[in-house]
Amino acid sequence: MKKLCLLAAFAALVVGAQAGDGAMVPKPGIDTLAPVVTATALPCGCREFTATELRNIPDPPSTPPKERDQVESGLQRIRLAPDPRAVNTSLSDLTPAAFPQDNPVTSATFKICLTDKSKPGECVVEVQDWKNNITRQLIKIAAATPAISVTSFDFGTVKVGQTANGEVTVTNNGDGPMILETISLQNGSRVSVTAGGSTPYDVPANGGTHKITFTYTPTLASENGDEDVLTVKTPCGDVTVTIKGKGGV
Repeated sequence: MKKLCLLAAFAALVVGAQAGDGAMVPKPGIDTLAPVVTATALPCGCREFTATELRNIPDPPSTPPKERDQVESGLQRIRLAPDPRAVNTSLSDLTPAAFPQDNPVTSATFKICLTDKSKPGECVVEVQDWKNNITRQLIKIAAATPAISVTSFDFGTVKVGQTANGEVTVTNNGDGPMILETISLQNGSRVSVTAGGSTPYDVPANGGTHKITFTYTPTLASENGDEDVLTVKTPCGDVTVTIKGKGGV
Protein backbone atom coordinates (compact mmCIF):
# COMPACT_ATOMS: atom_id res chain seq x y z
CA MET A 1 0.00 0.00 0.00
CA LYS A 2 2.82 2.36 0.93
CA LYS A 3 4.58 1.58 -2.37
CA LEU A 4 1.42 2.36 -4.36
CA CYS A 5 1.10 5.75 -2.64
CA LEU A 6 4.70 6.64 -3.48
CA LEU A 7 4.14 5.71 -7.15
CA ALA A 8 1.00 7.85 -7.28
CA ALA A 9 2.83 10.82 -5.79
CA PHE A 10 5.69 10.47 -8.30
CA ALA A 11 3.23 10.32 -11.20
CA ALA A 12 1.56 13.47 -9.94
CA LEU A 13 4.92 15.28 -9.88
CA VAL A 14 5.69 14.21 -13.46
CA VAL A 15 2.29 15.33 -14.72
CA GLY A 16 2.66 18.65 -12.89
CA ALA A 17 6.06 19.26 -14.45
CA GLN A 18 4.75 18.48 -17.95
CA ALA A 19 1.67 20.63 -17.54
CA GLY A 20 3.40 23.70 -16.22
CA ASP A 21 5.55 24.54 -13.22
CA GLY A 22 7.91 26.46 -15.55
CA ALA A 23 9.29 23.31 -17.20
CA MET A 24 9.59 22.89 -20.98
CA VAL A 25 7.34 20.14 -22.33
CA PRO A 26 9.32 17.84 -24.65
CA LYS A 27 8.18 18.21 -28.26
CA PRO A 28 7.86 15.22 -30.59
CA GLY A 29 10.07 15.04 -33.67
CA ILE A 30 13.79 15.62 -34.08
CA ASP A 31 16.03 18.40 -35.43
CA THR A 32 19.37 17.21 -36.83
CA LEU A 33 19.84 19.87 -39.53
CA ALA A 34 22.04 22.93 -38.96
CA PRO A 35 20.69 26.38 -39.95
CA VAL A 36 21.07 27.53 -43.56
CA VAL A 37 23.10 30.72 -44.05
CA THR A 38 23.20 32.72 -47.31
CA ALA A 39 24.94 36.01 -48.12
CA THR A 40 24.64 38.97 -50.48
CA ALA A 41 27.52 41.36 -51.16
CA LEU A 42 26.87 45.05 -50.41
CA PRO A 43 28.99 48.14 -51.16
CA CYS A 44 31.89 49.25 -48.97
CA GLY A 45 32.99 45.93 -47.54
CA CYS A 46 29.65 44.74 -46.15
CA ARG A 47 27.70 41.53 -46.58
CA GLU A 48 24.09 40.92 -45.63
CA PHE A 49 23.27 37.44 -44.34
CA THR A 50 20.04 35.50 -43.98
CA ALA A 51 19.86 32.57 -41.54
CA THR A 52 16.90 30.22 -41.77
CA GLU A 53 15.39 27.17 -40.06
CA LEU A 54 12.79 26.14 -42.63
CA ARG A 55 13.48 22.48 -43.45
CA ASN A 56 10.61 20.66 -41.80
CA ILE A 57 10.02 17.12 -43.08
CA PRO A 58 7.15 16.90 -43.82
CA ASP A 59 6.38 20.57 -44.38
CA PRO A 60 4.21 21.73 -42.76
CA PRO A 61 4.83 19.41 -39.80
CA SER A 62 2.23 16.82 -38.91
CA THR A 63 -0.07 17.58 -35.97
CA PRO A 64 1.24 16.21 -33.75
CA PRO A 65 4.64 15.42 -35.36
CA LYS A 66 5.74 11.82 -35.46
CA GLU A 67 8.69 10.68 -33.40
CA ARG A 68 11.22 10.76 -36.32
CA ASP A 69 9.86 13.80 -38.20
CA GLN A 70 12.34 16.61 -38.87
CA VAL A 71 10.94 19.60 -36.96
CA GLU A 72 13.04 22.77 -36.94
CA SER A 73 13.72 23.99 -33.39
CA GLY A 74 14.36 27.63 -34.39
CA LEU A 75 17.36 29.93 -34.18
CA GLN A 76 19.03 30.24 -30.79
CA ARG A 77 22.15 32.39 -31.34
CA ILE A 78 24.08 34.28 -34.03
CA ARG A 79 27.57 35.57 -33.24
CA LEU A 80 31.15 36.01 -34.42
CA ALA A 81 33.16 33.06 -33.13
CA PRO A 82 35.60 33.92 -30.32
CA ASP A 83 38.18 31.54 -31.80
CA PRO A 84 39.58 32.35 -34.25
CA ARG A 85 39.04 35.96 -33.27
CA ALA A 86 37.50 38.32 -35.83
CA VAL A 87 39.93 40.62 -37.65
CA ASN A 88 38.72 44.07 -38.78
CA THR A 89 35.08 42.95 -38.97
CA SER A 90 31.94 43.52 -36.91
CA LEU A 91 28.41 42.11 -36.78
CA SER A 92 25.46 44.53 -36.84
CA ASP A 93 21.78 44.97 -37.70
CA LEU A 94 20.71 41.62 -36.22
CA THR A 95 16.98 41.31 -36.89
CA PRO A 96 15.23 40.17 -34.77
CA ALA A 97 17.48 40.86 -31.79
CA ALA A 98 16.18 37.99 -29.61
CA PHE A 99 15.45 34.30 -30.23
CA PRO A 100 12.92 32.92 -27.71
CA GLN A 101 12.68 29.15 -27.46
CA ASP A 102 8.94 29.10 -26.73
CA ASN A 103 8.19 31.14 -29.87
CA PRO A 104 10.84 29.90 -32.33
CA VAL A 105 12.37 32.30 -34.85
CA THR A 106 12.85 30.61 -38.21
CA SER A 107 14.50 33.47 -40.16
CA ALA A 108 16.88 36.30 -39.25
CA THR A 109 19.10 38.79 -41.07
CA PHE A 110 22.35 40.47 -40.09
CA LYS A 111 25.34 42.28 -41.59
CA ILE A 112 29.08 41.78 -41.30
CA CYS A 113 31.15 44.81 -42.34
CA LEU A 114 34.75 45.93 -42.38
CA THR A 115 35.68 48.17 -39.46
CA ASP A 116 38.46 49.90 -41.42
CA LYS A 117 37.38 49.88 -45.06
CA SER A 118 40.92 50.43 -46.33
CA LYS A 119 42.05 47.05 -44.97
CA PRO A 120 40.84 43.46 -45.51
CA GLY A 121 39.10 41.52 -42.74
CA GLU A 122 37.95 38.05 -41.84
CA CYS A 123 35.90 36.22 -39.23
CA VAL A 124 33.95 33.05 -38.54
CA VAL A 125 30.21 33.47 -38.08
CA GLU A 126 28.31 30.92 -35.97
CA VAL A 127 24.57 30.30 -36.29
CA GLN A 128 23.09 27.85 -33.76
CA ASP A 129 19.62 26.40 -33.31
CA TRP A 130 17.88 25.21 -30.12
CA LYS A 131 19.04 21.62 -30.70
CA ASN A 132 22.64 22.93 -30.76
CA ASN A 133 23.16 22.27 -34.45
CA ILE A 134 25.74 24.87 -35.57
CA THR A 135 26.64 26.33 -38.96
CA ARG A 136 30.11 27.92 -39.08
CA GLN A 137 31.22 30.01 -42.05
CA LEU A 138 34.61 31.59 -42.67
CA ILE A 139 34.08 35.10 -44.05
CA LYS A 140 36.86 36.96 -45.87
CA ILE A 141 36.26 40.51 -47.13
CA ALA A 142 38.73 42.41 -49.32
CA ALA A 143 39.57 46.07 -48.67
CA ALA A 144 36.68 48.22 -49.91
CA THR A 145 38.58 51.35 -50.93
CA PRO A 146 39.62 51.37 -54.59
CA ALA A 147 43.08 50.18 -55.57
CA ILE A 148 45.00 52.37 -58.02
CA SER A 149 47.83 51.34 -60.33
CA VAL A 150 50.19 54.14 -59.23
CA THR A 151 50.11 56.86 -56.58
CA SER A 152 52.62 59.07 -58.41
CA PHE A 153 53.02 59.71 -62.14
CA ASP A 154 55.94 61.73 -63.57
CA PHE A 155 55.87 62.85 -67.20
CA GLY A 156 59.48 63.96 -66.98
CA THR A 157 60.49 66.74 -69.36
CA VAL A 158 58.08 67.52 -72.17
CA LYS A 159 58.85 70.09 -74.87
CA VAL A 160 56.77 73.23 -74.68
CA GLY A 161 54.03 73.06 -77.29
CA GLN A 162 53.83 69.29 -77.18
CA THR A 163 51.39 67.09 -75.27
CA ALA A 164 52.18 63.92 -73.31
CA ASN A 165 49.68 61.22 -72.34
CA GLY A 166 49.34 59.31 -69.08
CA GLU A 167 47.00 56.68 -67.67
CA VAL A 168 46.05 55.12 -64.33
CA THR A 169 43.78 52.17 -63.56
CA VAL A 170 41.31 51.95 -60.70
CA THR A 171 40.48 48.40 -59.53
CA ASN A 172 37.63 47.08 -57.41
CA ASN A 173 39.06 44.09 -55.51
CA GLY A 174 35.94 43.66 -53.37
CA ASP A 175 32.96 41.39 -54.02
CA GLY A 176 30.44 44.25 -53.82
CA PRO A 177 29.67 47.14 -56.19
CA MET A 178 31.90 50.23 -56.22
CA ILE A 179 30.67 53.62 -57.44
CA LEU A 180 33.19 56.26 -58.50
CA GLU A 181 31.45 59.47 -57.39
CA THR A 182 33.87 62.07 -58.76
CA ILE A 183 37.18 62.17 -60.64
CA SER A 184 38.86 65.56 -60.36
CA LEU A 185 42.13 67.47 -60.61
CA GLN A 186 43.31 69.84 -57.93
CA ASN A 187 44.52 72.48 -60.42
CA GLY A 188 43.61 71.34 -63.91
CA SER A 189 45.63 74.06 -65.64
CA ARG A 190 48.27 72.05 -67.55
CA VAL A 191 46.99 68.57 -66.77
CA SER A 192 43.61 67.53 -68.20
CA VAL A 193 41.53 64.36 -67.91
CA THR A 194 40.73 63.28 -71.47
CA ALA A 195 39.01 59.91 -70.98
CA GLY A 196 37.39 57.96 -68.17
CA GLY A 197 36.48 61.05 -66.17
CA SER A 198 32.69 60.80 -66.41
CA THR A 199 30.93 59.99 -63.13
CA PRO A 200 29.15 58.32 -61.48
CA TYR A 201 30.73 55.12 -62.74
CA ASP A 202 30.09 51.59 -61.49
CA VAL A 203 33.26 49.47 -61.32
CA PRO A 204 32.38 45.74 -61.42
CA ALA A 205 33.25 43.60 -58.40
CA ASN A 206 36.00 40.98 -58.12
CA GLY A 207 38.74 42.69 -60.09
CA GLY A 208 36.76 45.07 -62.29
CA THR A 209 38.80 48.02 -63.59
CA HIS A 210 38.36 51.55 -64.88
CA LYS A 211 41.02 53.45 -66.85
CA ILE A 212 41.52 57.20 -66.52
CA THR A 213 43.56 58.95 -69.23
CA PHE A 214 45.09 62.41 -68.82
CA THR A 215 47.43 64.72 -70.72
CA TYR A 216 50.16 67.19 -69.79
CA THR A 217 50.70 70.30 -71.92
CA PRO A 218 53.55 72.46 -70.52
CA THR A 219 54.04 76.16 -71.19
CA LEU A 220 57.05 78.45 -70.95
CA ALA A 221 56.14 78.90 -67.28
CA SER A 222 56.62 75.17 -66.71
CA GLU A 223 60.42 75.19 -66.70
CA ASN A 224 60.48 74.85 -62.91
CA GLY A 225 58.02 71.96 -63.04
CA ASP A 226 54.28 71.48 -62.63
CA GLU A 227 52.37 69.37 -60.14
CA ASP A 228 48.72 68.37 -59.90
CA VAL A 229 46.70 65.84 -57.91
CA LEU A 230 44.12 63.50 -59.40
CA THR A 231 41.48 62.42 -56.82
CA VAL A 232 39.02 59.56 -57.23
CA LYS A 233 36.21 59.69 -54.65
CA THR A 234 33.99 56.77 -53.65
CA PRO A 235 31.56 56.24 -50.74
CA CYS A 236 34.07 53.71 -49.38
CA GLY A 237 37.15 55.96 -49.45
CA ASP A 238 39.27 58.00 -51.83
CA VAL A 239 42.53 57.48 -53.73
CA THR A 240 44.88 60.09 -55.15
CA VAL A 241 47.65 60.26 -57.75
CA THR A 242 50.30 62.98 -57.72
CA ILE A 243 51.09 64.04 -61.32
CA LYS A 244 54.34 65.85 -62.15
CA GLY A 245 55.94 67.21 -65.28
CA LYS A 246 58.41 69.81 -66.52
CA GLY A 247 58.47 71.98 -69.61
CA GLY A 248 61.56 72.01 -71.84
CA VAL A 249 62.65 73.65 -75.08
